[in-house]
Amino acid sequence: MIYSCCVRFDAQAHHLSVPQSPVPSVEPIMIRSVSNDERCRQWVDSVLNRMNLKERIGQLFIYTIAPQQDKANRDLLRKVVDGYKVGGLLFSGGLMENQGDTDQ
Repeated sequence: MIYSCCVRFDAQAHHLSVPQSPVPSVEPIMIRSVSNDERCRQWVDSVLNRMNLKERIGQLFIYTIAPQQDKANRDLLRKVVDGYKVGGLLFSGGLMENQGDTDQ
């Protein structure tokens, strides 16, 4: 079923006219430029060199979590941070002022 939908979508996509215009690359705006900061590079390299493969792969993921103040949510948060070594957290609601309380 999914395959047939994909094939049908792919067939329809060939009939669409999409203008080909180059998209300029955009550098992220940072408060402090670190692209040429040798101390920063050394720190990043030293952290990466201490990570095993599981930890490096975990850094590629950002986990979405609800900012609820209950035991089940705190246990889940601890599991993804300590167990999967995720690279970041995305809180999916609540007030910004309360986000720090969730990650204790």
